[in-house]
Order: sequence, then C-alpha cells, then structure tokens
Amino acid sequence: SSSLVNQKVHEVPENYDTMMDVAHVLTSSAKLKIIRLLEEPRTPESVASDMGITRQGVDKHLKEFIKYGLVEKMWVLTSLKPRVEYKVTEMGRYFYHQMTEVMENYRNRGKNAFESYLKSMDLQLINGEINLERYQEMRSALTENMAWFLEPEN
Repeated sequence: SSSLVNQKVHEVPENYDTMMDVAHVLTSSAKLKIIRLLEEPRTPESVASDMGITRQGVDKHLKEFIKYGLVEKMWVLTSLKPRVEYKVTEMGRYFYHQMTEVMENYRNRGKNAFESYLKSMDLQLINGEINLERYQEMRSALTENMAWFLEPEN
C-alpha cells in the first residue's frame, strides 16, 4: 500500500469529471446529515425542518442525490392524499460509508504524519541541530499547517 502512495499520477482518467461530480455529492456536512436523515423514509419538509434549511435547499440536494442513485423517491398513499418521501438507497449507503471511511483514513494518516514530523523536530532539538526558538517556530508552523487533522471530529 505504501508503494501505491509513492507512485506518481501519470494520467487523469477519462471519467475524471464524473468521478469528481459524484465525490462532490457528499462534500458538505449538510449533505451528509441529509443522507443520515434519509436512512428512514422522510418528506422533504421534515428534512428541511430538522436541518433548519429551506425546502428549496433540500430539493436541490435531493435532485443531486437522485442523479447519482444515492436516494430514491417514493409515492406514499395515505388516507388524505399521496405524498412524496425519499430514502437512501443501498448504493447511497455504500457510497456514504466508503466516503466516510476514506476521510477517516485520510485524517488518521495526517495525524500520524503530524506525530512523525513532531518526533523528527524533537530529535533535531535534542541533538542540537536546531535551537529552541527555531523549534518553536517550526512547531507553530506545523500545527497551523496541519490544524485540520488535529481538530476533534464531529
């Protein structure tokens, strides 16, 4: 697996734009929350209410989810009148779990890299290769540059 990490990307796949469109579907916390809410069939109004966003905002996300097969639309017959509900598909669940796993692995790699850089800097300080002022500057820059990896997960 480390050999894969060290390989260069030689060419962009032909379907790169489509790949990025699909990946973009779950790139916001709002979209992830909607997918989680749709584990059970829900109306767009109930999703909007729970999310604190407009129905139009929910509709925009639902349209995108449906385009890529992440969510399905269902007509529910009630005694009053038919209503539309949406729920996540098996493919949607699969995609959601794959994306969250990728992000978790990426965050863990970043945390490990931070720890490795920090140990290296500690050794440089202990061995007298850098002075305390330089160490503090480097540590501050490292912490700032890698802050996302160090933030608590939501």
